[in-house]
Amino acid sequence: MSNRLRASAMDTWGKHGTASKTPDVRADRRMCARFVRSLDATLERPSWLLAGAGLDRKDELPETIRVGQYITIMSNMARHAPDPAYFIDFLEAGVPYFRGGIDLATRYAPDIRSAFAILPRFANERPGIFEHRLSMDARTLTLELDACMPLGDARPILTGAPLLFLARVAAANLGRPVHEARIELRHREVPYAARLRAAFRCRVDFAAPRDAITLPRALALCPSVTHDPAVWTEALARCEAEVEPTRPNSGWSARTRGACCNLLTSTGRVPRLEQVAGELGVSARTLIRHLKAEDTRFHALVDVLLQERSQALLRENGLAIRSVAEQLGLSDASDFNRRFRRWFGMTPSQYRAQALPPLTARS
Repeated sequence: MSNRLRASAMDTWGKHGTASKTPDVRADRRMCARFVRSLDATLERPSWLLAGAGLDRKDELPETIRVGQYITIMSNMARHAPDPAYFIDFLEAGVPYFRGGIDLATRYAPDIRSAFAILPRFANERPGIFEHRLSMDARTLTLELDACMPLGDARPILTGAPLLFLARVAAANLGRPVHEARIELRHREVPYAARLRAAFRCRVDFAAPRDAITLPRALALCPSVTHDPAVWTEALARCEAEVEPTRPNSGWSARTRGACCNLLTSTGRVPRLEQVAGELGVSARTLIRHLKAEDTRFHALVDVLLQERSQALLRENGLAIRSVAEQLGLSDASDFNRRFRRWFGMTPSQYRAQALPPLTARS
């Protein structure tokens, strides 16, 4: 895969949105199209990429596409791309498979079992392609991926990527490759099988009865070398907020907040009213009316979200003020400083000095 293709995808790999347990409904759910847009531009808009996906070549690709369309596009990649195993390079380069709370939670979990448990708990609520099933007995821990819809020729890509991500999660938690793990793939052996085995760095079985990763129970329960209690707690809170729109009984305020979390994570920009309304399937005017009925306003919800996110980011030692501003989707550090002083009556640096103990006390 070319360096240009790899670089263009570094910030576009990932998904956001909502999900349903019904396969047909799940296929119609929408997901971020930035990764597909990047592929299309980098491959110089090949005619085969979007074939059969129902996307008009006359216009620029939309911001979101249906999950079913994504599967069609990935099937085209598997059949026609110069390098159908592009996902190996992406994940080895550190491109997150999930973004937002799930990415943070898996990286800073107390152990591998806790990291893997994030997926059944939260990833199943996203517009993904799989149901994640976690089980543990006296000897092993297994996380199985059960496809909710036909994957076609895209199966090797769509199963290989998340399982390689999970192998990377386990290795990061242990601080070494997990050679003791076993990867099972339902599809037949692919031409790039040797490359795939080298990336997994453990046993890989093709034509298996399921798509899964299994590792010894003892390793799954080992304390993680990357565990950070504060970040772990914040990550769980973010996961909860990001799946809130999937809960139909939630009020409009909670659903709006969840959609804002998703958009902030996936786009890197402060969410706009029209974007959030589109995520929730209503007009901007209707969303304003629903929020007013719950005695709140859209901009007030966004403001509170940015306040909470800024406090959590500032508690992550070593993150520059400029980087915090960027993660909040704000224009620059000066804009962030002005907002923070309005919110809390102090600068971000002053807040960090109060929130973090002196270095000598932490050492």
